[in-house]
This record gives sequence, structure tokens and C-alpha cells, in this order.
Amino acid sequence: MNLLNKTVTVKSMPLVALRVAVGIMFSIAAYAKVSAGSSWPDRMVGFLNFQKNTGEFYQSFVTNVVIPNKALFGYATMVGEVVVAISLVFGLFSRAGALIGAFMVANFLLAKGTAFWMPSANDPMYILILLFLALVPSSKTWGLDYYIAKYRVK
Repeated sequence: MNLLNKTVTVKSMPLVALRVAVGIMFSIAAYAKVSAGSSWPDRMVGFLNFQKNTGEFYQSFVTNVVIPNKALFGYATMVGEVVVAISLVFGLFSRAGALIGAFMVANFLLAKGTAFWMPSANDPMYILILLFLALVPSSKTWGLDYYIAKYRVK
């Protein structure tokens, strides 16, 4: 490895740290759902029923689509968080993982009914960070995407 590559690696370290930190946060959220097991879909419905500030358009979606299909959406949420966590921690298809994560956090924000610009909400910051990670090559330094790009068939 020459000096130029070491410089690029050092400059990319904050992006790698950010990517891995958000991935660890997703893994913590996923762990709670995985450890809840088959009771997770019911817990999800309990959370959704407790939310009173959800916008009318999203509440209609939750009431008519999500709750009647609670098992499907519960397990999709669980698997989605696991996939995003693995993607970001290991830098494997991290751009797709970041976009999926941003979509999931945006749905969580809509379910809570919190305005995007509220300073007390941290969900908008996660959305912005995940969109940022989808735009930058944070996994090209210390991630499996680097090896996939390096050894792919040309």
C-alpha cells in the first residue's frame, strides 16, 4: 500500500466510524425485536395503537394495512433492521443498506407523528445521516464493498 492509499484511508475513517456506529445502533434495535420473538408483532401493534399524533394519511395506512398484516410487517421490520445492521457494520452493500435504513426510520418518524424539524426528535438526524451514507463511498475504505469492487469479474 503506498502513501496515497494510506492518506485516503485516514481521511475516510470518520465516514467508516459513522457507518459502523449507525449499524451498531440498528443492531441494538434489531436485537430487541429478535429477542422478543413471536411476541414482537403484537408489541409493534401496541406501539402503533399508542401513537396519537400520527398524521391522518399515515394512520389510515397503519389501521388498514399494517395492523391487519401485523405478522408480515413485524417480521419485515425485524429482518430489515438486521439487514441494515449487517450492511452498515460490515460495509456490505452499504449504500442500499443506508437507503433501506432511511426508509425504515422515516416510517418510524411518521408512525410517531413527530414533525421532521422538531429539535427534540433524533429520527430526522438518523435519516439525514443514512442518506449521507448512501451518497458517499464509506464502505470503499474498510468494508466488504471494497473487496467486491476489487475482485469482481471485469
